[in-house]
This record gives sequence, structure tokens and C-alpha cells, in this order.
Amino acid sequence: MHKKTAWLRREERGSEFWMRFIVRFALLCGRAPARFLLYFITWFFYLRAHEARQASRQFLGMVLGRPPSLRERYRHFFYFASCLLDRVFFLNGRIDLFDVRYHGLEHLVDWRLSGKGGVVMSAHVGSFDAMRAVGHHGPDISMGEVDIVLAMYAANASKIMRFLNAINPALKAEIVALGQVDSMLKLSERAQNGGLIGMLADRTLDNVDSAQLRSSVFLGKEAQFAIGPFLIAAMLRVPTYFMLACYEGANRYRIEVIPLLDFSQVDRTQRQAAIEEAHQRYVSLLAKQVAASPFNWFNFYDFWT
Repeated sequence: MHKKTAWLRREERGSEFWMRFIVRFALLCGRAPARFLLYFITWFFYLRAHEARQASRQFLGMVLGRPPSLRERYRHFFYFASCLLDRVFFLNGRIDLFDVRYHGLEHLVDWRLSGKGGVVMSAHVGSFDAMRAVGHHGPDISMGEVDIVLAMYAANASKIMRFLNAINPALKAEIVALGQVDSMLKLSERAQNGGLIGMLADRTLDNVDSAQLRSSVFLGKEAQFAIGPFLIAAMLRVPTYFMLACYEGANRYRIEVIPLLDFSQVDRTQRQAAIEEAHQRYVSLLAKQVAASPFNWFNFYDFWT
């Protein structure tokens, strides 16, 4: 398998039995006992995941400007494991367990009051489930409850839906698999009804046409990004936002919301230029946030290959 899609192979590793066991243990015993186990589980996977360790070392060295210490490399893995564990609680509505700080939430409040649909461009950085909690259990009453759906590659959607079924079966409806015959119809219906569509726009697939890829300087090196998510946002003609929820240790999360581009205001003749503009702004914002919170970078493969 090509290195570009090595992340797909790694997503399929792991036992569904252990996944269900950890979910049930966390829900039965609580977050504190589960986090105690997490320290040992993280060491176990850190010692076994040779390729992921190499990718982590390469990435941290690039961002920190020096070879990372063993403690920093372990911290990288532990932040990833912590976000996975906390997903169990976020998806069950236990936002009360966390200290969540919001920066730029007023942009989503303004969007909500407009009655339009919207698209959130995120990445495999921090916790998407913490962001989902903004919609379902947000701190501002003017937000109300937002219909949120995650649009993602079909290859990953099936595994994620099994994970969601183990946590909260009702959440399976919040996933739309891209590449299906009715994918755009489902997304269009959500947008027309004022829903919020989330997409993780930092990964690509081998079978993506080269015309749908853009080479951009990311953290000082050339990397390939897919233009497809921005094309979808343009076709839906909705406001688009950059959004990340970075883990900051203990029970703390910081959510950043930054407007990207409002495609509802873009003339069809200017659509392609607007897509390119939104994409470049996304890459720049992603690089800035990752440099500020490097241990939240969860692409454990050679991203620049």
C-alpha cells in the first residue's frame, strides 16, 4: 500500500473486543480509573508502533526544531490516547467532566442566527468530538441544538460507526460516507435545513485524481492536500469555518473557530478562485495551530511523503 494511505491501514488495526471493553470500563468506572489504565496502555502501543514512533519523532523534530525527548514522544502518544478516551464521554453528553475554553464562538453564534447551513473544516488534530459537543451542549443559549454531521471517507466510516455503536448507537446517523451515490444529496439536505457539516480536510487518498490535489508548503515542507472538501462547500453554497479542539492536559480543551469563506456570497464565475483561496487559508491556519499545539497532531505517518 502506498504510504499516502498508510493511515487507512492503521485505522483498521486493533481489536473490536478491546475497544468495547475500554468503552464499557470507562462508562462503568469513570474517567479517572480509565485514565490510570491509559498510562500503561499508551506505553504498550508506543513500544509496538514502530512506524508511528518514527513519524512522531520526525514531526516533533520538525516543529520543535530539535530532537524530541522520550518524554515528549510519549506525551504525543498520550495526548492521542487521551482524546480517544474522552471521546467516550463527549459522545455520551458528559461535557460537564471537562473544562472547555472557546475562542471565536461568536462566529458560530452569528452563523446559527443566520439560519444558514454551514461547513466546518477540521483536521486529525485534537478532538472532533469536543467540537461536536459545542453543537449539542454548547455554552451559549443562542446556539440552541445544532444538527451536526461528519462527512468522511467511506473506508473509515464503517469502523467509526462500529465505534459509535459501542458508545451510543443513536450517533451513527451523524456520519455521512463520502463517495456514495447519495452522499451529496444527504449533505445538501442537512445544509438546507440549517445543519453543520464537519470535514477533516488534511488527508488524501491514492485514488484521488491529481487535479483534485494541491501542493502547499506546510510547516516548511511541501505536502499534498485534497481540494475536494472545499469543492463540496462551494457546491453547497454555505459559510465555511476552520475549527479545532486542542487537548491541553488533564480535562482541558481549547476550541478555536475562525471564518474561512462564505460560499453563499460567491458568484459562480468566481467559484474556483474562492475554492483555492479557502484552501490556502485552511493550510495556513492549520500550520499555525499545529505549531502552537504540536502534541495534538494525530497523523502518525509520514505526512509529507
